[in-house]
Amino acid sequence: MTLPPLDLLPVFNAQPGATLLLSPDWVILGASDDYLAATLTERTTIVGQHIFDAFPDNPETPEANAVANVRASLETVLATKQPHAMAPQHYDVPDRTRPGRFIERHWQPRHTPVLNAQGQVQCIIQSVQDITARRLAERQLRESQAAEQAAHAVAVQQRHRFREVLTQMPAYIAVYQGPDHIYQFVNPTYQSLFPHRSFLGRPFREGTPEAVELGIVALFDQVYRTGEPVYLREMEGWFDFHGNGQLVQVFLNISLHPLRDVGGHIDGVMDFTYDVSEQVRARQQVEQLNQQLEAARDEAEAERQRLTQVLMRMPANIALLRGPEHIYDLVNAEYERLFPARTTLGRTIREVIPDIEGQGFYELFDRVYETGEPFYEAETEAWADFAGTGEPQRRYYRTTFEPIRDAQGQVTEVLNFAV
Repeated sequence: MTLPPLDLLPVFNAQPGATLLLSPDWVILGASDDYLAATLTERTTIVGQHIFDAFPDNPETPEANAVANVRASLETVLATKQPHAMAPQHYDVPDRTRPGRFIERHWQPRHTPVLNAQGQVQCIIQSVQDITARRLAERQLRESQAAEQAAHAVAVQQRHRFREVLTQMPAYIAVYQGPDHIYQFVNPTYQSLFPHRSFLGRPFREGTPEAVELGIVALFDQVYRTGEPVYLREMEGWFDFHGNGQLVQVFLNISLHPLRDVGGHIDGVMDFTYDVSEQVRARQQVEQLNQQLEAARDEAEAERQRLTQVLMRMPANIALLRGPEHIYDLVNAEYERLFPARTTLGRTIREVIPDIEGQGFYELFDRVYETGEPFYEAETEAWADFAGTGEPQRRYYRTTFEPIRDAQGQVTEVLNFAV
């Protein structure tokens, strides 16, 4: 009994896996159900079409070269009569619900020739694996990594800028880590107090043993334990600054601030200290003169006023101004109290203090920013409406203008420290 010839096309269409049957001139003869589902097409629509008419290039992704790459693979199969596995391809499929639009797809294609009895290519089977989800996940991972790297670069830049500010500030600044308060950073001004000592990697009680008797170590412990800052005004201390065993009296304003990690847990303490010995001694001298010169009130009053001006030159007014327009980027509390009725951050100095026009301060900021050369002046007169009453006041300051540079050495900001 002779069996009728078997129609293999329905078998091909029903087989599992995404496969396409092509003629030698690349006309679609059949498509498996899985192929139709993967490409969002219908068999009656694509069978009989040339493959590149049914699946053209997406004009919005010309860099994919999808048609050219598949054409090259098919030509290789026709020439060699051997299967050809392609590298992963970005080959979008037409969106049948929105003519002219495409849906992103990524494939792992393979072309296999079917030879007749004479060894000629009778048809070509295209089998594809949809790897879109994997490719999108890889892209998302790359984008996340790039965003993480960018965020890290910003953090490094900000850390560098913060360290540059701490390094150049004329206050005594140190950063400690852990419950033993291990020195992690000291700025040059702090180190200059004790040129004979090494601090980094040592506990505070060893680096500055005089502080133990003064009770400062206990205050460090308190800040680390409670997370509450501590402020000491005009604390008297005796320190061996020169390593010769001779203790020197100083008066210090000390601010101890808790430092926290990314999880919000306290992991260190920052010490911000400046020397107010000159002011304290001046005030003490005023008090002594008042006791001795009660009979000469007028002369004593003049002297007291002179020394009161000395007290006003306390090194606490700090501001950091950014760019050639000198925009306030940072001000401390003491500086804000100079102009209690004015908003500083994000505004230029000319907007915040227009009443110092013509006094040379704007030009000083411009010169330091443009030349990169610091400026120091022992006594500077300033007229401004400090109290916000509409009446200008005269004040005297010992001023410091320091250029702040970025990682490339370019001046980006000017630090103003006024006493």
